[in-house]
Amino acid sequence: MRIAIRPWRAGRVSRMDLQTLTVVTFFVSVIMAGTMFALHEAVKRERCLVDWAQAGALHVLASGLGLALTLDIGLPWALRALANVAYIAGNAMILVGVRRYDGRRVRLAWPAVLAATIYALNWLPAVQHSFALRLAIQYPVIVGLSLAVIVEIMRSATPEMRLARLALATIHGLYVAQAVARVPLLVAALSGHEFALLDGRVLNALGSLATVLFLLLNNMACALLVARRQELSLRRAALDDPLTGWHNRRALSEHADRLFARARRQGGAFGVVLLDIDHFKRVNDRYGHPTGDAAICHVTRLGRAVFRAQDFLARIGGEEFCAIVECERAADLRLASERLREAVERAPLAHPDGPIPLTISLGYALLASSDGSWEHTLGRADAALYEAKHAGRNRVAAAA
Repeated sequence: MRIAIRPWRAGRVSRMDLQTLTVVTFFVSVIMAGTMFALHEAVKRERCLVDWAQAGALHVLASGLGLALTLDIGLPWALRALANVAYIAGNAMILVGVRRYDGRRVRLAWPAVLAATIYALNWLPAVQHSFALRLAIQYPVIVGLSLAVIVEIMRSATPEMRLARLALATIHGLYVAQAVARVPLLVAALSGHEFALLDGRVLNALGSLATVLFLLLNNMACALLVARRQELSLRRAALDDPLTGWHNRRALSEHADRLFARARRQGGAFGVVLLDIDHFKRVNDRYGHPTGDAAICHVTRLGRAVFRAQDFLARIGGEEFCAIVECERAADLRLASERLREAVERAPLAHPDGPIPLTISLGYALLASSDGSWEHTLGRADAALYEAKHAGRNRVAAAA
């Protein structure tokens, strides 16, 4: 016995509801495009903002054409197909922007091929006559693009950026979840069931509502990514030396204060190594300040190779540098200091007039129980450095 299910008219989504959602989608897309373009004007180096602005513009086109469809003004099929293509292309440009944000290689050929393929599929007779079939073509692409965004954005999730990246990944995860949740409705519609819940207009309305929320939250998450990176960049500018990339004196003080407090509270020890480029003024006077800067960078590059990744390196004066080394033995400080001294002595600075020999003097001190602060340890290392220079330079001296 076959049971006919009659449509429940009262449960259908009205045309006015669908138009309202489409209008809201249109304006949210305009906000997305405008916000990203405005941010790019403020932060020119963030090229990803242009990609995300283009994504917003494509969604403006898609929702504008979608609004025209709800008004039944007789759009030609070419524009109907273009609405679907613009929607997919907008999501693709979000992924392009994420890849550019992380400095990965960006190819715009694949979004163009994807758009052309979707456009061609929309011209198939079966697709033209079935809204559900058009959705069936779009769903795998939409889900795939959002999953790709999640993978890309979490690939470089450093501790400082993890929360901002997680926000965008979560939004795309929820977008995928809602798309998957609508699959049973889509399958039923493809099977020919025509009760109200599966009416094409309902599917369209649910999709429009999901798109509104997705674009709004995605816009906020993208802006958060850029803002967070700018915040970290400003923080680094305040705490790092622009010439060498080592930390500055302020950052050194903050780090050493924390390390000293932890050593006194939990035990453990650390040492301070001070180093100075010998006869640096002669290099500046003879070759000029650009060569002096090159000498500073040369020594700091060698320093990075000698010290460990966890050691804290800072430039505290013109040609004076400091390393905070977590260790228990003064012998470890002497070993690192000698390795750096030998590395500098063996590697003269390249110059058009010929190699420029450089040497450095170093003094080190291990945290002592009598040190009332890390500055006391620094002072003992400074006295050792003075001793090394007074004894003839190009040598290492230990604190008394």
